[in-house]
Amino acid sequence: MQFAGCFAGAVLTENVFAWPGMGTMITSAIDNRDYSLIQATVLVVAIAFVVINLITDLLYMVINPKVAAEAKKGANNV
Repeated sequence: MQFAGCFAGAVLTENVFAWPGMGTMITSAIDNRDYSLIQATVLVVAIAFVVINLITDLLYMVINPKVAAEAKKGANNV
Protein backbone atom coordinates (compact mmCIF):
# COMPACT_ATOMS: atom_id res chain seq x y z
CA MET A 1 0.00 0.00 0.00
CA GLN A 2 2.98 2.26 0.52
CA PHE A 3 3.87 1.98 -3.16
CA ALA A 4 0.74 3.88 -4.19
CA GLY A 5 1.48 6.64 -1.71
CA CYS A 6 5.08 6.87 -2.85
CA PHE A 7 4.03 7.10 -6.48
CA ALA A 8 1.48 9.83 -5.74
CA GLY A 9 4.14 11.72 -3.81
CA ALA A 10 6.56 11.33 -6.70
CA VAL A 11 4.05 12.81 -9.12
CA LEU A 12 3.55 15.81 -6.86
CA THR A 13 7.27 16.28 -6.17
CA GLU A 14 8.24 16.01 -9.83
CA ASN A 15 5.70 18.64 -10.81
CA VAL A 16 6.62 21.07 -8.03
CA PHE A 17 10.37 20.88 -8.69
CA ALA A 18 10.09 20.32 -12.48
CA TRP A 19 12.07 17.07 -12.32
CA PRO A 20 11.78 14.74 -15.31
CA GLY A 21 10.17 11.45 -14.48
CA MET A 22 7.07 9.32 -14.77
CA GLY A 23 4.94 11.79 -12.81
CA THR A 24 5.87 14.64 -15.11
CA MET A 25 5.22 12.42 -18.11
CA ILE A 26 1.73 11.53 -16.84
CA THR A 27 0.76 15.13 -16.15
CA SER A 28 2.06 16.33 -19.52
CA ALA A 29 0.15 13.50 -21.22
CA ILE A 30 -3.02 14.61 -19.43
CA ASP A 31 -2.42 18.23 -20.48
CA ASN A 32 -1.83 17.16 -24.10
CA ARG A 33 -4.74 14.67 -24.06
CA ASP A 34 -2.46 11.84 -25.15
CA TYR A 35 -4.85 9.02 -24.25
CA SER A 36 -2.64 6.15 -25.35
CA LEU A 37 0.22 7.33 -23.14
CA ILE A 38 -2.17 7.82 -20.21
CA GLN A 39 -3.56 4.30 -20.66
CA ALA A 40 -0.08 2.80 -20.92
CA THR A 41 1.22 4.50 -17.79
CA VAL A 42 -1.89 3.61 -15.79
CA LEU A 43 -1.51 -0.01 -16.95
CA VAL A 44 2.18 -0.11 -15.98
CA VAL A 45 1.49 1.42 -12.56
CA ALA A 46 -1.44 -0.96 -11.93
CA ILE A 47 0.60 -4.03 -12.89
CA ALA A 48 3.49 -2.86 -10.71
CA PHE A 49 1.08 -2.29 -7.81
CA VAL A 50 -0.40 -5.79 -8.12
CA VAL A 51 3.00 -7.48 -8.49
CA ILE A 52 4.51 -5.62 -5.53
CA ASN A 53 1.52 -6.50 -3.32
CA LEU A 54 1.70 -10.15 -4.43
CA ILE A 55 5.40 -10.35 -3.62
CA THR A 56 4.79 -8.70 -0.25
CA ASP A 57 2.04 -11.19 0.62
CA LEU A 58 4.16 -14.17 -0.41
CA LEU A 59 7.16 -12.94 1.56
CA TYR A 60 4.94 -12.38 4.58
CA MET A 61 3.80 -16.01 4.38
CA VAL A 62 7.44 -17.12 4.31
CA ILE A 63 8.47 -14.89 7.20
CA ASN A 64 5.43 -15.62 9.42
CA PRO A 65 4.58 -19.35 9.47
CA LYS A 66 1.26 -18.67 11.25
CA VAL A 67 -0.06 -16.91 8.17
CA ALA A 68 0.90 -19.85 5.94
CA ALA A 69 -0.78 -22.31 8.34
CA GLU A 70 -3.96 -20.22 8.43
CA ALA A 71 -3.96 -19.99 4.62
CA LYS A 72 -3.74 -23.79 4.32
CA LYS A 73 -6.44 -24.22 6.96
CA GLY A 74 -8.73 -21.77 5.18
CA ALA A 75 -8.17 -23.47 1.82
CA ASN A 76 -9.32 -26.80 3.24
CA ASN A 77 -12.54 -25.31 4.63
CA VAL A 78 -13.71 -23.92 1.30
